[in-house]
Amino acid sequence: MIRLGLALAACAWLAACNEAPVAAGPRAAAALDAAQVPPGAQRVSGAEYRRLVFGNSLERRMPSGAEMLIFVDSNGRQSLRIRGVDGRDGRDSGTQTLNGDSVCSRWSRIDAGRQSCFAYFLFDGALVAVDLAGELQPTRFEIRPGNPGSL
Repeated sequence: MIRLGLALAACAWLAACNEAPVAAGPRAAAALDAAQVPPGAQRVSGAEYRRLVFGNSLERRMPSGAEMLIFVDSNGRQSLRIRGVDGRDGRDSGTQTLNGDSVCSRWSRIDAGRQSCFAYFLFDGALVAVDLAGELQPTRFEIRPGNPGSL
């Protein structure tokens, strides 16, 4: 099954990036693949994720130059904006829930609203999301205070 990473799926949905799809394993995989965790990264607990992210934003710049910004409010509601290199914006909204130390995300439009769960790691001052199903490539996000994109 061919699937795009979180950022790539959003870019493909928004037609904002020129990235190639990533081949991935079956959705049923449940164990965290240690090979996807950057050496020296520290696993973030659910409580630590809530402290770091809820009320703040996650930002990622794609190799194509597109920018992704996700604001997560204090109740786990999330808003997404992807700005393509041409300046056009695409948006979506959804929810994040904490299940122990796993963070599960569901978007209204991306991936037809299907839930995906991630383990998060602190690495070199950023958060790295690792898909627990093994379908998506690890994605690195910078934490930005508050809601700088007014999402």
